[in-house]
Amino acid sequence: MMTNTRVHRIWRAMLSRCRNPKTINYKHYGGRGIRVCKRWEKFENFFADMGHPPESHSLDRINSNGNYEARNCRWSSQIEQVRNTNKTIRLTINGATKPMAEWCQERGISYGAAIRRLRKGLSHSAVLSPSRLPMSKTKKRLISDEQMKEVRTRRAAGETLASIGASFNVKKDHIWALLKDSP
Repeated sequence: MMTNTRVHRIWRAMLSRCRNPKTINYKHYGGRGIRVCKRWEKFENFFADMGHPPESHSLDRINSNGNYEARNCRWSSQIEQVRNTNKTIRLTINGATKPMAEWCQERGISYGAAIRRLRKGLSHSAVLSPSRLPMSKTKKRLISDEQMKEVRTRRAAGETLASIGASFNVKKDHIWALLKDSP
């Protein structure tokens, strides 16, 4: 029997957190109505469905509000598990929904900056847009010549500093500083 194996300990812990009110995490599992399917009441069935976990992986429910059953469980890394909780912020861009932390990692954006942008009420795409404002002490901005041409063209056409700034996710004062300092 496999009673002293890692996979067996994972199975026992799953049963305990769903069935035993004295277990420290019961309130997050059994206390919320999360159950273990009948088939998985036997270790042999659980093992037949899940096999051995890969190194550094643990049991994860795909739908964190769903039960423990074969179609709702997988072996996941700690990062995958952290991104699959009820508290995870999910953003949708061009029809693709992912945890905000994953979007930030892919796009090289600070999670803290994304949170601040989200709290300001920006759209999901604006939350994940790269910062266009690496300012130095001289208030010069590192943007491409093409972007600077767009700023000048839009201002010459009579567009307000606030409107231009909003499209670049910056304050109107920053647009003014750019125009003042540009040739």
